[in-house]
Amino acid sequence: EANGDLTAAIGDYDEAIRLKPDYGAAFNGRGYDYQHQGDNTRAIKDYDEALRLQPDYADAIFNRGFAYLDTGDYDSAIRDNTDVLRLMPDYSYAYANRGYAYLNKGDYAEAISDFDHTLALRQPDAINLGNRCLARAQWGRELPKALADCNASLKLQPGVSAVLSARALVRYRLEEFDHAAADSSAALIGEAASAPALYISGLAKRHLGDSAGGDADIAAAQAVDPLIANRFVGYGVNL
Repeated sequence: EANGDLTAAIGDYDEAIRLKPDYGAAFNGRGYDYQHQGDNTRAIKDYDEALRLQPDYADAIFNRGFAYLDTGDYDSAIRDNTDVLRLMPDYSYAYANRGYAYLNKGDYAEAISDFDHTLALRQPDAINLGNRCLARAQWGRELPKALADCNASLKLQPGVSAVLSARALVRYRLEEFDHAAADSSAALIGEAASAPALYISGLAKRHLGDSAGGDADIAAAQAVDPLIANRFVGYGVNL
């Protein structure tokens, strides 16, 4: 496993389970390797079995929550990470993963609260500063705090496209259209097919009087993600 040979590792876990069918750690370990091969269905099945054998096995609960997060089952991810925090109240990664699940559900106050806990336990943390910025940006509230979070994240890890896109949305909502366009352009250097960056770029260019450029960017965003306009309407941002 440490050498990256997950197929061989799974074979060893298979043999361990054959020798000891009630070995919960072997099911958890095999599930972890299946998950890192992209097979979340088998991973969740193994985590379920580990937890049948050891119901309060925090590592297996956390890993299953991560697998649910990967599959977009955010309610199950929230449930599992809540259970982890019942067993391990200061486990920052469970707060981070639950916050990310809340963010994807649009439950922004809960997401921000979880990112607050994560950042109180683990500093500096560019990823969760960026996630908290994104939650505030999509929510449309606490925008100065959102800007501070994105700035802090980018100071730690410059050039991250997702964070630049989040800061672009913050600046667009603050009506700083020139800065929003600049952040979108910077985000697109790292991720040329970023639908959010293209969409914000298009909106900002329209406000700056470049209707043709704005329309082209919005069309490019919709080609990448046909539902991008609906997503932004959900954030309260309309064409």
